[in-house]
Amino acid sequence: MKRCWHSDPSIRPTITEIKDTVDDWYKKCKKTDRIFTKAEGKRSGLIESKQLGPKFSKEQHPGAIYTSRSLTPLISQVSSIRSSDMCFIYVGLIVNTIS
Repeated sequence: MKRCWHSDPSIRPTITEIKDTVDDWYKKCKKTDRIFTKAEGKRSGLIESKQLGPKFSKEQHPGAIYTSRSLTPLISQVSSIRSSDMCFIYVGLIVNTIS
């Protein structure tokens, strides 16, 4: 980002470099969104089957020192924000800043 503001225009990135950078960010956001979508599908499936909690785990890890507790309050707080929405907002802010 600092290169964009450099006083010497020859040091500033070209539009191609900026486009490539934004494209890379977009691809990473899309990949992350696919991962979260897949995880959300698994989470929804578990909720629907009501197979949640420690009694449904296959076995406890031998190195585990903590017991599980409900994440429902945390999940309800963040479930309203999807990762893809945040990625598009972030990329949009960057594009608006560049142009």
